[in-house]
Amino acid sequence: MTAKSRLTISRPELIENGSDAAFRQLVQDMLSMSVRLQAMRDKFGAIAGISGPQYSMMIAIAHLRRNGDPVTVGGLGEHLHVSGTFVTAESKKLERAGLVQKNVNPADRRSVFLSLTAKGDALIDGVRDTVRTANDEIFRALSAEDFICLRRIMADMVGALDDALNITEKSRHLMKSVAS
Repeated sequence: MTAKSRLTISRPELIENGSDAAFRQLVQDMLSMSVRLQAMRDKFGAIAGISGPQYSMMIAIAHLRRNGDPVTVGGLGEHLHVSGTFVTAESKKLERAGLVQKNVNPADRRSVFLSLTAKGDALIDGVRDTVRTANDEIFRALSAEDFICLRRIMADMVGALDDALNITEKSRHLMKSVAS
């Protein structure tokens, strides 16, 4: 096996001096960051007395509603990159806790709009200072230009990751059929 065939990437822009070591380190750093971001989200949720994913849903509802847009289950799922089924299940729990309310969409009675209750707003307000301080620390190294660039890159990479997941799923099915 040649050194080139051992590379985990073939794009020349990502290979330094014939090696994929810098690329692999970047992936490890991204994985580490992902784990830590999820841990932060879980801590924010724990402070508020809810799960991390529920915290993400509530903060997303609050932010999306501030723009004046109604928040549907499907729209929230798309925004958070999770399934509508997941949003439905978690929003039911939040509704039972009195944190989220659902209102029938008058234009399409098959869908509902999600919003925070007064109790939900108060819960989010209660963790805001901690979240602000933590976010300032997490992103302390970014300039305004870095922030704009990082946002664009992350949005592009989420789409690319979805495409890559489809590729690996097809490969997995192909390998299963070859092994049979």
